Amino acid sequence: MASYIRSTGGEGVCIVYGHRNRNYFLVLKDIEIGDEIMITMQNRESYTYFVESTKILENDQGLRIPTVEGHSLVLVTCYPFRYTGHAPRKYLVLAKKL
Repeated sequence: MASYIRSTGGEGVCIVYGHRNRNYFLVLKDIEIGDEIMITMQNRESYTYFVESTKILENDQGLRIPTVEGHSLVLVTCYPFRYTGHAPRKYLVLAKKL
């Protein structure tokens, strides 16, 4: 997983792909539509996104970058969350900037 996200200030989609372990994206197991996600940059600038949708993909083949207007955040991790070994599916969260 990236240790930081660099912002250019432009519109578009930011995609972060991370491990489903306790240090990274295990918290996504409890996320719900309407929840807020706050991203704080190294320069202390912060952005708030609201969760618009979640989706379970059967494999990487179903992973497509969504076409959206404005600022969006896509978080992707392996699924199921409590799985030993190479998880067979992916979990995707789509969030829009407030």
